[in-house]
Amino acid sequence: VWGWAKPREKVTVSFSGQTKKATADASGNWMVKFDPMKADAKSNELKVNTITLKDVLVGDVWIGSGQSNMEAHWGVPRAIKNEMVRMFRIPKHIASETPQKDTEGTWISFGDGDSRKFSAVTLFFGVKLQAELGIPVGVIDTTWSGTKIDTWVPKEGKARKGRDGSIYNGMVAPLVPFGVKGVLWYQGEYNRYSAYPKYFHALEDLIGGWRKAFQLKNLPFYLVKIPPHKWQNRGTPQTLCDNIWQAQLRAAREIENCEIAPVHDSIKKLDLHPGNKRAVGLRLAELALSKAYGKDLPSSGPVFKAATFKGKEVEVSFDKIDKGLITRDGKDPSHFELSE
Repeated sequence: VWGWAKPREKVTVSFSGQTKKATADASGNWMVKFDPMKADAKSNELKVNTITLKDVLVGDVWIGSGQSNMEAHWGVPRAIKNEMVRMFRIPKHIASETPQKDTEGTWISFGDGDSRKFSAVTLFFGVKLQAELGIPVGVIDTTWSGTKIDTWVPKEGKARKGRDGSIYNGMVAPLVPFGVKGVLWYQGEYNRYSAYPKYFHALEDLIGGWRKAFQLKNLPFYLVKIPPHKWQNRGTPQTLCDNIWQAQLRAAREIENCEIAPVHDSIKKLDLHPGNKRAVGLRLAELALSKAYGKDLPSSGPVFKAATFKGKEVEVSFDKIDKGLITRDGKDPSHFELSE
């Protein structure tokens, strides 16, 4: 728990039977660290000197970030309510040079107030995670439509030129040093004309920068494979999607604790903004349950393993096939390519 007070002010923080004390530094910054706690759905009070925050739970918090497909809020059923899923939305804010320390907003329960104006992907993710784990789950929505990856890279990740970090400074920096469980990243459409290596290196800088900023070396980073789309006739869908897809797949292979959720099979047509956000949230939740929580669940689609040439035929083998490979229509596989 951290905050600001008068310089050198004594601060006492109490929560769930623990009390910790700190003294603000010359700039008024202070922080206390509670002993590790188990997840607890019981409502508690957090007291900081004369300030009391009510209905505070203990659980895991995930960040959902990216551009329009992560920001979109459509498709969330009105009938669903879950007091154990809490949401916080970061207001849009650009800070071109200086990482901000604070932001506006408040935690709300899923089903209350404007909860259905939050990222649908993170909501479906949070509901699935909470149902499977039986613990409180918090999701932080920090998204902005039409943004490129470079604006989300902090100074800690600026290993290359062109990373301005302006949106990171305004919409992610205020969360540091929050002890988040992991990050869900759905972005890449804006960068679709980038060369494949360029976007891969941008992902390296983004993930490395966030991990350094939050001081969480192995912070889970789960990517969503961007949807196929007729990209305004500038190149082919295959060529332009491949630039980002190759970069995302390479990141999942080479960056520790980075995974990718494929969603193209849930899309009925080539749509820049697919409406089925539930499928995306559930895929990410299953990925998290498998990788972050050790559940025995399929965590990805098939992954290429090897190709063996036998005359005019090629035998292609895959890892991560779960119960085996089938096509949805029962026909032989089609629309694929293989290069030496």
